[in-house]
Amino acid sequence: MRIVHLAGLAALLSVASFFGPPEITVRAVQATVAGPAFELDVKHHTEHNDVTVLGRAEGVRAGKRVSFPLTITRQRGNLYAVTKQWESGSPWVLLFAVEQGKNGAHGFAEGIVSINAAGVVEKIEYVRPSIHDGERVVSRTSRAKVDASLKALGVSFSP
Repeated sequence: MRIVHLAGLAALLSVASFFGPPEITVRAVQATVAGPAFELDVKHHTEHNDVTVLGRAEGVRAGKRVSFPLTITRQRGNLYAVTKQWESGSPWVLLFAVEQGKNGAHGFAEGIVSINAAGVVEKIEYVRPSIHDGERVVSRTSRAKVDASLKALGVSFSP
């Protein structure tokens, strides 16, 4: 009897892992002139054509906040590459996201990378869902969070 319950539980967990929000893992890699600076390992529970992988760089130029999209290239399967597209010599916060469905209607995940002025990755954080009143709650990375990450890297700027 216990074996039947364990088998049922295993099947339920297997089905649960098929559904749910996507996941993203960001890895810094040795960048070459034409090679990637980061690899994104994206796990999702839908068809590839229903998944969007996005990235943007957030920084400061001449004392003003700037933001621009990053080009991300699919390598194979769930692996994507990002080459260095931001200037050296100043801190940057890179945001990477995977969305399931249009505008993330079926879930999304984000990775936030803080890079210091020397080009060293200081920190990689992930947006994780929280549970509130039994419901999964996930909010996108706010501008205030990005501003705080830039300030933690020693950047000062005017809004």
